[in-house]
Amino acid sequence: MNKYAKIFLLLSTIAFGGKIDIGEKIPDLKIKLMDGTITSFHKLVEDGPLVVDFWATWCEPCKSIMEFHNQYHREYSKEGFKVLMINMERKGFLEKVKTYLEQNDFQFYVAIDQNNTLFNRFSEKQMPTAILVAKGGEVKWIRNGYIAGDEAEMKNQIDILLENNIE
Repeated sequence: MNKYAKIFLLLSTIAFGGKIDIGEKIPDLKIKLMDGTITSFHKLVEDGPLVVDFWATWCEPCKSIMEFHNQYHREYSKEGFKVLMINMERKGFLEKVKTYLEQNDFQFYVAIDQNNTLFNRFSEKQMPTAILVAKGGEVKWIRNGYIAGDEAEMKNQIDILLENNIE
């Protein structure tokens, strides 16, 4: 198989691989964070659980849950817990995203997915979509959408992972 066929096969698998489900291992895809750092999903779950959530500045339910994500990211960081917020803004809106993040002093990790590659791979096409990944990479819990009160269930799921040191 030539080099271009391998690249096409890899990109097709990522883009059209379907939604990730509970019990599956999160793929080890590279992620470019807003600060320019390159990391991967597996690197982020080496020392503790991770919540991955998709958002946009125009998505009011997304913005509602971000305060809680920030709280959990700060509260559980000593146990290795992290939050990765993946922004879905279209090209040309990066400054709006940066301004919004700075105004709210969010401390979690932020990546940009302008081509919806990660969103198409991991979600049911609904924002916000939170995916709780255990240390080691197994998907343990998924929440599509957000209504007031969902943050309590998320906190409960995080507590279960941390208390049981689940991998």
